Amino acid sequence: MKNVSTELKVGVFAIIVIVLLSYMTFKVGGMPMVWEKGYRLHAVFDDVSGLDEQSRIKIAGVEAGLLEKIVLEDGRARLTLLIQPDIKVYKNAVVSLRMSGLLGDRYLALSPGTSDQSVLKDGDMIAETFPAADIDILANRLTSAADQISDLTRNVNSIFGETEKQSIRDAIHNLRAVT
Repeated sequence: MKNVSTELKVGVFAIIVIVLLSYMTFKVGGMPMVWEKGYRLHAVFDDVSGLDEQSRIKIAGVEAGLLEKIVLEDGRARLTLLIQPDIKVYKNAVVSLRMSGLLGDRYLALSPGTSDQSVLKDGDMIAETFPAADIDILANRLTSAADQISDLTRNVNSIFGETEKQSIRDAIHNLRAVT
């Protein structure tokens, strides 16, 4: 009888540990629990590279939901967003792709719209979407700015000869001596 009691205790303990580990795995992993409530909205993007299912949805930097599903539909990505039930999203809402940091994960930034519009319901489509600012575009702009700075430096160097440069050095030296 004592062995059965010990075995039963170990079995119950093991089941409790498994349930707790499963719960923590879902919570830490950001996956919605089966019983979690919310409503689903849809959005369509031309390109969602770097975005994964279970990505975060944020409003003003605060978590507001999860990206539940990504499917290809007519050559475009159709997203299903699971929004927390206490958050109202209006007809003029905008969803955009964002990156957390320069090399960070992508997430969806949701601007919920204004209360003078009707509230979106479960299954509705968010009409306005914006793609992420592409790193390639940013890199091209930075390269262009660096080229312009380099050209400016070359032009300044060509305008000032050694005599002018020495005069500027002397003027700076005199300013230091005066102050």
